[in-house]
Amino acid sequence: MKRVYAGSFAPITIGHLDIIKRAAALADELIVAVGHNANKPQVIAINDRINLIKEATKDIKNVKVMPFDTLLMDFCRQVKADCIIKSIRNTVDFAQEEQMASANKLMGDIETMFMFASSQYKHISSTFVRELISYGTDITPFVPQGLAQKILKVIKCL
Repeated sequence: MKRVYAGSFAPITIGHLDIIKRAAALADELIVAVGHNANKPQVIAINDRINLIKEATKDIKNVKVMPFDTLLMDFCRQVKADCIIKSIRNTVDFAQEEQMASANKLMGDIETMFMFASSQYKHISSTFVRELISYGTDITPFVPQGLAQKILKVIKCL
């Protein structure tokens, strides 16, 4: 089973890493697909996001990190994935992701599996981390271990 967990990961958070670990345990191979979201600010270059995720997941043997710039459906076909993993923190996430899951099923007949955020991470998002950065607040508790300073080095002015 090859599964895809897609997002913009700008930056990766401990909530993302929790989903990656849990999803990797359910797959032969988990592809963390790093894409561009036109609705989100591009404050970290895609190569930097990929490198940060690779560092955060270096000990998870069945995780592969790849960029994509197509429809997620097309990317899944290219890599021969059988399932999309989507993380859900709240009802707003669910409404948005459920709509996309329905569209993906219609367009490409691929299943979407929802994974709910662990309770200790529900409040953490990349947007939250970017806001903390803009106020000069320590992001260490919210990003994978050892990445806070690296994130601060690659993030563009907020």
